[in-house]
Amino acid sequence: MPRETPYSLPDYRDVDFTDIPDGEDVAAAYENGYVGSAYSGEAEEQLQSAVQEDGGKWEMQDNASASGFSGQGTGKTILIHKEIEKMGWGAKIGYPNQQCGDCVSHGTAKAMGYTLVTGITQGGNAKPETNGIESKMWPIASESHYWYRAKSSDGWYASKSLEMSKKNTGIVIRADIKGACDLRTYSKSTAHCYGSKAPPADVKAQLDDNPVLTYSKCSSYEEIIDAISAGYGVQTDGGEGFSKQCDDNGVAKRSGSWSHSMSIHGFIDTPEFKAKYGCGGLLIQNSWGAFNKNSHSKVMGTNTGIPAGSFFALWSDVKKRSYYVVSNVTDWPNRKLPSWNLDELI
Repeated sequence: MPRETPYSLPDYRDVDFTDIPDGEDVAAAYENGYVGSAYSGEAEEQLQSAVQEDGGKWEMQDNASASGFSGQGTGKTILIHKEIEKMGWGAKIGYPNQQCGDCVSHGTAKAMGYTLVTGITQGGNAKPETNGIESKMWPIASESHYWYRAKSSDGWYASKSLEMSKKNTGIVIRADIKGACDLRTYSKSTAHCYGSKAPPADVKAQLDDNPVLTYSKCSSYEEIIDAISAGYGVQTDGGEGFSKQCDDNGVAKRSGSWSHSMSIHGFIDTPEFKAKYGCGGLLIQNSWGAFNKNSHSKVMGTNTGIPAGSFFALWSDVKKRSYYVVSNVTDWPNRKLPSWNLDELI
């Protein structure tokens, strides 16, 4: 069934976006009501139009059906971070830590990267040259699409970030962007290199080597887990906050409110998990470093841990959020990922 509206976020027209003051803890700012992410119906419609103008299908249920992965996620545990580890990118999946109100761009960069990785490990695509930046931080830049937000203040919405990535930047590997910023480091200043004005043509020309070709919207839990099982990263916006502490299975309870954008790189839908918690769970990656304490956690039914800053959110806690899926090709091939249920690990 389609997800009910309204979304668990303020409408962007009701928000006075501001910057997080210098020196203020980013996580505390969100806990205290900072709005880093809002919902824009207008921006979502524009993203939908951009997809459909290229001949794409907007609804994930249509893409899953056409590509043969509808229902593929049911009953499984899919962990994209295990594919990321194969690439040698796993140690820094949670970094760099967000340093200003640019959570939306971090969520976009992570979701794009997850899709890029599975296209390499499962789809036979070429691995990009990273010059070892993955030893320091996630090698996909967040700042480049953030430069196209057309305002100087922080705070944004995923649909517009994704549209700017499709039209202007593609998937940008961290490098020294001549005439702009050295993206081999991340800071508030690199995030704010542009914004009130767009990057000039000579800067844009350095960005679009790995284009993002289409997106899709998920309107149900089943669509989200099917998309992840087929190897696609997901970005989610919403107003739900979560505890710092994860239980032994990596689950974090709802706590407080964050107007916040994050990414999703896995799920657990096994009968055992649903018997214990009443529903399935999505593996969410936060952009606040190791804010969520999970070092003692193991994915239920497996012997594997979860990355720093990740946590499982119960679907019952996140069903009102918005969800967008990224493809780095023009359609949605089924990069069928292995299930990490314990009996498949032995």
